[in-house]
Amino acid sequence: MVSIGGHDPTLGTVQLGQLIELYREHGRLPELEILVGRAVEQRPELVTGRLIAARVAAETGKLEDAREQLVPLVSDDFASLPRDVTWPGSLACVAEVAATTGWRDVAVAMVDYLRPFEGQLLVVGRVWSPGAAARFTAMSLAALAEWEEAEEH
Repeated sequence: MVSIGGHDPTLGTVQLGQLIELYREHGRLPELEILVGRAVEQRPELVTGRLIAARVAAETGKLEDAREQLVPLVSDDFASLPRDVTWPGSLACVAEVAATTGWRDVAVAMVDYLRPFEGQLLVVGRVWSPGAAARFTAMSLAALAEWEEAEEH
């Protein structure tokens, strides 16, 4: 079980991010919905937890729930997303949810926000990587039906 808390407020959500990757790879992501919900209830101030909740909702077919989770985090031109060690992972989660839900406005913004990471692996601290920036840029471009440019990534 993942414990949310401790001395580092982001540790629990980073661990949850790792757990989600494992469950996703094994086709068991729906099993984590309750755990993710509890994490957000326990620590609603942790943006990463809310991003993970949006991602799980999107990947389990609850597209409206995913967008609802994301609205408060992106409606202020992404100012709610901390520019800290979690920033690259946050971009990955937002890009994935935007692409999955077909949220074009957010996908456009993600292409711009991901541009400085071009050619790099997105890493959260030293413990979790959602993947290459190019992957999330390509997802965002595909959501915009920019097929040729998406394939270049």
